[in-house]
Amino acid sequence: MAQVIVLREAQPRRAWGVRNALVWLAIGASIFALWMLNEGDYRVPLIGAGVAAVGLAVTAIPYTRQHREWLVFVLGLTYLVISISLLSEQERAILHYGVLLAFCLPIIAVPYDAGLLWEGDFKLYCYYFAWALATTSYSLAPAFSAGRWIGAVLGFCAVLACVAEVREARDCERLFWRFLIACAIVIAATLIAAVVLPTSITWQTPADGLDPAALMRMREQGIQLTGMDRFRGIFGNANDVGALMLITVSSALACWKNAPGRRRIFIGLVIALAIALAIWADSRSPFVGLIVGAGLYVLWRYRLRGALAIGIVAIAALGVLTAFGQLDSYVTRGNVDTLTGRNDMWAYVVEKIRERPLSGYGYEVSGAIFNNRYFPLWFGPWDEGPHSSLHNGYLTHAIGVGVPATLLWCFIVIRPWIFAFRQKHDPWNLKTMGFLMVVPMLVYNLTEAAIGDFMNPVGFLFGLSWAVAERYRTLELERQRREQANALEALPPAVRALRDA
Repeated sequence: MAQVIVLREAQPRRAWGVRNALVWLAIGASIFALWMLNEGDYRVPLIGAGVAAVGLAVTAIPYTRQHREWLVFVLGLTYLVISISLLSEQERAILHYGVLLAFCLPIIAVPYDAGLLWEGDFKLYCYYFAWALATTSYSLAPAFSAGRWIGAVLGFCAVLACVAEVREARDCERLFWRFLIACAIVIAATLIAAVVLPTSITWQTPADGLDPAALMRMREQGIQLTGMDRFRGIFGNANDVGALMLITVSSALACWKNAPGRRRIFIGLVIALAIALAIWADSRSPFVGLIVGAGLYVLWRYRLRGALAIGIVAIAALGVLTAFGQLDSYVTRGNVDTLTGRNDMWAYVVEKIRERPLSGYGYEVSGAIFNNRYFPLWFGPWDEGPHSSLHNGYLTHAIGVGVPATLLWCFIVIRPWIFAFRQKHDPWNLKTMGFLMVVPMLVYNLTEAAIGDFMNPVGFLFGLSWAVAERYRTLELERQRREQANALEALPPAVRALRDA
C-alpha cells in the first residue's frame, strides 16, 4: 500500500515591523500620560520607556541591517526624541550616541563596499569631513567638536547605506515615508503632552532661560521683555515645534505623489496637526521657508498664471489681516526689526569670522565664541558654551571650519539640485522636492542653525534629500556615458575613424 506523505508549506517567519513598534510606543505613551496625570513625576515612566526602547533595539538592530531603509525611521525618531525637555544633557548624549553606535556601526562599511565614497560629491563630503576633523586639534571645545564629528560621520554613513539601494522613485519615497512615520509619532506625543502635562512644562514664556539675577538687573536698567507665551509641548523650545512642522510637511509632500488613497488621508491629517502645533507655538521662520518654497514652485510650474495666483492670494491675505487689525501686531511682535535680538549677536559672530576666516574655531564649536568679555550681550541664552546656538546655519559652519570649507559645503549640497533642474525629465520627482523640501530648509537655516551635518532633525532630512539627489546625479551621469558609448559603437567604422583622427 502506497504511503502518502503530505508536505505542509512552511509558514514564513513573522518579521519585526513598524506595527509592533507603534503598538509598544503607544502603550508606553499611555503609561507615561497616566503616570503624569496621577503623580506628576516623569522619572519612573521615563526609565520604563528606556528599558522598553532597549528591548526594541535588540530586535531592531539586526532587522535594520537587512532592511536599511528603516534606519531613516530609527535615526529620525532619535534626533526628535533627544530634543525632549524632560531629558538631561547626560541622558541626551547617552541616547544620541548609543543609538548611533548601535545602529550605524554594523552598516558603516556598506558605503565603502558599494563604492559610494569614491563617487561625485560623496567623495567631496569625505574631504570636507577630513578638514573638519583637522579643526578639532585647535577647537575652542575639542571634546565637543570631536563628539559632534563622530556623530556627523556616523549619520553620513547611515544615509549613504540607505541610498545605496535607491534605484527609482519608489525607493526614494520609501525613505521619506519612514521619516514621516517618526514625525507622526512625535506629533502624537506632543498632542498628548498638551492635554496631560502642566502648562509650566508645555508653554514657554519670554523669561525662560534667563537667570533671576539677570532679570532683576534688566528691570533695574529699564529693559523690558517683549513677546508672548508660546507652546513648546515636549520640547525645550517653541522653535523646535516649528522645526517639527517643517520636516513633517516637507517629508509628507515628498510622499504625496504616488501615495494610495488611505495613505493620503493619513498624510493630510499629519500635515494639518503639524501646522496647527506650529501656529500654537508661534514659530514664524518655518512658515516663511515653506511660503518661499511654495511660491517658487508655483512660479516654476505655472509661470505667469502662477504669478497672478500668488499676487491674488497675497492681496487677499493682507486684506483679511488688515481688516481684523491683526497684521501689525502679528508681524512686529517680539522685536522683529532685530530678528528678536539676533542682529547684535550676528555682528559679533561676523567679527570673529574676520579674525580667523580660513581656519575657523573648531568643528561645530558654535557658541563657545561667546565666552569672551567683549561679547556685548550679557543676558539671554548665551552662556551655554558650544551648546549656544548662533541662529544661522551658514555662520555656524563658517565659525567652525572657516569660510573656504563652508563654501565647499555649500557647493556640495547645492550641485545635485542644479543638475536635477537641468535635466528634461524628472523620474524621481526631484524638482518638486527641491522647491517644497530643500528651499524651505535653506531659508529656515538663515534664522536657525538648522542644517547640521546629519545631526539634528532638519539636518538629517536635508542630508537624506541631498544624498538622494546626488545618487540620482551619479546614476544619471553613468547612464548618459553608457548611452554615448553605445552610440559611438553603433557608428560605421569609417565615421569612427574620422572621429578619432
